[in-house]
Amino acid sequence: MHIFLTGERGVGKSTLLNKIISDIIGRKAVDVGGFCTVAGEKQADGYEYIYIVPYSRASQQDVALHQDKTPPVGARKKGGFPEAFNKYGVEKLRATLESDPMIIIMDELGFMESDAFEFQKMVMNILDGEIPVFGVIKPRQTSFLDHIRERDDVRIIEVTTDNRDDMADEIRGALMKQLHEEAK
Repeated sequence: MHIFLTGERGVGKSTLLNKIISDIIGRKAVDVGGFCTVAGEKQADGYEYIYIVPYSRASQQDVALHQDKTPPVGARKKGGFPEAFNKYGVEKLRATLESDPMIIIMDELGFMESDAFEFQKMVMNILDGEIPVFGVIKPRQTSFLDHIRERDDVRIIEVTTDNRDDMADEIRGALMKQLHEEAK
């Protein structure tokens, strides 16, 4: 079973994901792979560019480390750059699979990937695999995001300001149970 958090912007989805993963890593030796999308600083052209970076409870320092190495995959109020998702997003997911993780993080999937068909294919291949995915999915309607939501092996959990503090134990328990079953 794969778990994706959804909810409005700024509600705390990524914060909740990071808290749960930190708790799991603290309790059990777990190899984690995957990616985060992180916004860089607003540039002279007025756009805030979005970067895809390896998952490491990403922070602004991570963006600074990767901006020189990886072009942006999109920009707020401009849209996605499919060729960047198809090249760099796919590269990061392949590298994740080669590292043999126990959990794959996808933070976050959204509308910027709408025309990035190679990236979409790679995401679907991972979801078809055995490694559990824990991620964030935008509450937007696109064929890519809707296809993920419709899968029988995906559980979507809506995060709100009212429930976000109470969700961690339930989600952590579901992931820990799955990791225990995978270890058998």
